[in-house]
Amino acid sequence: ERVALERRMRETEKIAAVGNLAAGLAHEIAAPLNVISGRAELLLRPGEATDRERHLRSIIQQIDRITGTVRHLLDYARRREPRLRPCDLHAVTRGAMEFLDGELARTRVTWRVEAPEPVPVNADPDQLHQVLVNLVLNATQAMEQQDEGGRAITVTVRREGAALAVLEVRDTGPGLPEDLLPSLFQPFVTTKPRGTGLGLVVARSLVEEHGGTLEARNHPEGGAVFRLTLPLSPGAPRG
Repeated sequence: ERVALERRMRETEKIAAVGNLAAGLAHEIAAPLNVISGRAELLLRPGEATDRERHLRSIIQQIDRITGTVRHLLDYARRREPRLRPCDLHAVTRGAMEFLDGELARTRVTWRVEAPEPVPVNADPDQLHQVLVNLVLNATQAMEQQDEGGRAITVTVRREGAALAVLEVRDTGPGLPEDLLPSLFQPFVTTKPRGTGLGLVVARSLVEEHGGTLEARNHPEGGAVFRLTLPLSPGAPRG
């Protein structure tokens, strides 16, 4: 009965969240559509070939923006219940980073994983992989304007106390605007010029369904830190 009640509460919260998403979505889709409409009208008028190219490029950019917003919204609406099983958070993290190794090399980002010991959790490895990929790609995009030699991501996996697994993703980018920190995980809040503001919403919701937390802060020495916590597997041995 308790599990059924918790599931109904999550469904109620999901419905309320979708309502908030729908309100924001109306604005997020209407704005680029207005740009597309205006540019299309300009293309109908006689003009220079360079003007046509500029207008077409703008149309393509706005269509990509709409596509990204809808894709992230579908990820949020269609997410399934986690399929929990025993796994090592360190191994999941290492797998996600190796999956991203080609993209990180292409963008000249160095990376390392610091994990002194196995960190056993009861989780859905596929959903944790999705969360980690989102966080690491966000960090990569935050460093686009940095000098190539200074782009680095450090992922730390450790136990904290007797009951908590902690994963932190730190980058060497410019950090997060302080005024955005309180609302960073709300729908359509983003620090990226072409961001949808839904990736972190999906990531946090996945973590919370695992009984964990996802938070963000700025590191005192520079860059942003995303901290993910999960319950350790009950009775997990040390080392």
